[in-house]
Amino acid sequence: MSVQHAIAEEDSSSDLAKKPGIKDTGEEEAETRVSHNIIFVTAEAAPYSKTGGLADVCGSLPIALAARGHRVMVVTPRYIHGTSEDAKFAGAVDLEQRTKVSCFGGAQEVGFFHEYREGVDWVWS
Repeated sequence: MSVQHAIAEEDSSSDLAKKPGIKDTGEEEAETRVSHNIIFVTAEAAPYSKTGGLADVCGSLPIALAARGHRVMVVTPRYIHGTSEDAKFAGAVDLEQRTKVSCFGGAQEVGFFHEYREGVDWVWS
């Protein structure tokens, strides 16, 4: 079995890039898996927060990209409703990291929460 055939069998649905062969030597083209680190920074991501279509895209596209082998993170605000009492945030862990951000005429304390779900790192602040 050739290397090219083995890679194709391993994951035919993944992102594959062809490495061009050198024509003078008769080298065969080889396929190489391409994987990216992707970060979505968004105001909303379904099912955590939603007012429109942006939430639908930022809630589903990261999961689809992670399923294709990419490392994906979504960073979004944890709005007032995002408490531990809300079932959507039941898996979120308080990272116990705080920082102060100068905003709205004063220093606002920001905390960070994390959940790993469906191959995606979900981070709220």
